[in-house]
Amino acid sequence: MANQYFYKPENALKRANELSAIGNEKGALQVLHDVLTAKKSRTWVKVLESIMLKYIDIAVDLKLHRHAKDGLHQYRNISQQQAPQSLEAIIQHLLKAGESRVAKAAKEARSMNLGKGKAVADLECEQTPEAIMLSTMTDEGDGDRSEREVLVPWLKFLWETYRSVLDILKTNSKLEKVYHQTAQRAFEFCVQHERKTEMRRLCETLRHHLSNLQRATAQGNTNRLRGWEGWTQEGIELHLATRFAQLEAASAQELWTEGFRTVEDIHQVMRISKKPPKAKLMAKYYERLTKIFWVSGNYLFHAYAWWRHAQLAKESQKRPPPVEDQIQMACSVLLSALAIPDASDGAPDEQGLGQSGDPDDVDAEKMARMATLLGFRGHPTRAALLAEIAADDELVDVFGHDLPAHVRALHEALENTFAPRKLAGTVAPLLKELKEATPRLAHYAEPLARVAVSRVVAQLGRVYSVVTLDNFEQLVAPLSVPADDVEKLIVGAAGGPGGGASSGGALARVDHRLGVLRFPEEPQAAPASRHLGDLARYVAEAAQAARDHKPEEMRDPERAAKRARLFEMARAASARSSRPAASNRPSACRNSRHVCAVARV
Repeated sequence: MANQYFYKPENALKRANELSAIGNEKGALQVLHDVLTAKKSRTWVKVLESIMLKYIDIAVDLKLHRHAKDGLHQYRNISQQQAPQSLEAIIQHLLKAGESRVAKAAKEARSMNLGKGKAVADLECEQTPEAIMLSTMTDEGDGDRSEREVLVPWLKFLWETYRSVLDILKTNSKLEKVYHQTAQRAFEFCVQHERKTEMRRLCETLRHHLSNLQRATAQGNTNRLRGWEGWTQEGIELHLATRFAQLEAASAQELWTEGFRTVEDIHQVMRISKKPPKAKLMAKYYERLTKIFWVSGNYLFHAYAWWRHAQLAKESQKRPPPVEDQIQMACSVLLSALAIPDASDGAPDEQGLGQSGDPDDVDAEKMARMATLLGFRGHPTRAALLAEIAADDELVDVFGHDLPAHVRALHEALENTFAPRKLAGTVAPLLKELKEATPRLAHYAEPLARVAVSRVVAQLGRVYSVVTLDNFEQLVAPLSVPADDVEKLIVGAAGGPGGGASSGGALARVDHRLGVLRFPEEPQAAPASRHLGDLARYVAEAAQAARDHKPEEMRDPERAAKRARLFEMARAASARSSRPAASNRPSACRNSRHVCAVARV
C-alpha cells in the first residue's frame, strides 16, 4: 500500500514513473491512486498536482474513465478549499487530453472512410441484449467493426469525462466558469458528432443541477451544498449564456422538444436575476426562437420573435446596420406577421390566447403559458402585432421606401384590398416573385397563400350566401394550395390558438352533396353592421352638407325673384288646367309644356 511503503508523495511518483517505463501502466496507476486516497494526503501540496497529472495521463492511455472520475473526486476533496486553481488545471488537462484523442480517432476514421460513430446510438449502452442477439444472426461488416474499435471508445471516454467534470463542479462557486465552459464544450461535442441521445441527457443533467440550486436557495439551506456560495449576477449571466448555447445546439440538431424546454429553463434563470440580460444576448436568443417556432408551425410566436429580435437588435447596435440588413429584417418582420393564419377578414383573432371561453382548451392554456415565458405582454394576436409594427417609425420608414415592391404589394393585397373574385389572381404572381427575387424569404410563400385563401373565403361571405364549389375552386386555383388544405382552412380545422383558423370558427360549410359552399349567417352580422355604419356616416355627412348649404336668396337675389315669378305663373296655369272641360284639353297641354319649361328654368 502507498501509505505503508511511500511516506513521501515524491517517492510514489518516482515509483509510478519506473513502472510506467517498463510497461506496467496499471501498477503505476494503482500506486498513484493509493497516494491520493491515503489519509496523510488530506493536505494539499504542490507535488500532488504532478501526481494527479501523471494519474490522468495513464487513465487516458488505458481509456479508464471510471478511474479518471474517481481520481478527480479524490483530488477535489484535497484541493477544493486550498488550491482551486490546481483543480482547474487538472480538469483542463483531462478535457484537453480526451478531446485530442477523439480528434485523432476521428481523423483516423475519416481516413478509413468510416462513419462518425452513429452506429452506436447510446454511448452509455453500447451493447444492448437485443444488439448482441442480433449480431449472432447477422454479419457485421468490417466498417462497422472498425468504427466500434477506432472511434466509439474515445467518444464514450470523452462523454463520461464531460459528465464527471460537470458532476464534480455543479456546486463549486469558485470554479463556476469552468463548469459552464465544460457544458458548452459538451454541447459542441454533441453537435459535431451528432449525438442526439447524449444531448438530451446533457440537457436533463444541467436542468437537474439548476433545480437543486433553486430548491436549496428557496429553502434557505445552501450550507448543505458543498462549495456553493449563493447566486451572483455573474453566475446568473453564466447560466444564461450556457442556456443560450444549449438552445443553439438543440436547434442545430433539430431537437425542438429540448428547445422548448430550454426556453422554460431560460425563463427560470431570468426570474432569479434582478437585472435584465444584455440586449445583444437577448437579440440572439429571439433570433434562435424564430427558427424553433417556424419549424414547430407556430407562426404567431415566430412573428413575435422576429419583432422582438428587430427591437433588441436596434437597441444593441451602436452603429446602424447596412441597408441590406435593415431591409432583410423589415421584410422578415412584415411577412412573418402577414403569414399568421387568420380566420376572419374583419376582426382577426380578437379573442387572443387563452380567451376562447373553453376552460378545457389545453392548447390555448399552453400558448398563453408560452407567451408568459417569452415575456410577451398580454395575449399576442395578429392584429396587435400589425398595430405595433405600424407604430414603429423606423420600420414604417423602411416599409414605405426601401421594401421590395412585391412585398409592399403583398401587404396591400392581404390587408387593404376587398376583391374576393380577383384577390387570388393578384396574390399569386406576387408570391412567385417573392420566391424568385428574394429566395431567403421564399419559405413564407406557402403560409401566405393559405392566408390569401382564408381572405377569399371571408370576403366571399360578405357578398354571397352560397357559392358553387366549381366557381370557388376557379377563384383560388392561382394560389396552388392543395384541395385538402383549402377545405381544412374553410371548416376551421387548420391553425388553432396560435392564430389559426379554428380560433374564429368555421369560415363556411362545404356541401359536397349539392356542390356548394354555404356561408354562415351569424358571422355576417359584424360585416353588415359595418356597412350600416358606413351608410349612417354618409347620411350624416350629407345632412351636414345640407345644413351648411346657403339659401339661394343669399347667393343671387335677382335670380331668386325671377324663379319666384315663374313658379307663381306655373301654379296659376295649373289651377286653370284643372277644370274638366274637354274643349280646354289643347290649352291644358300647352300649359303643361309651359310648366315643364318653367321647371327646367
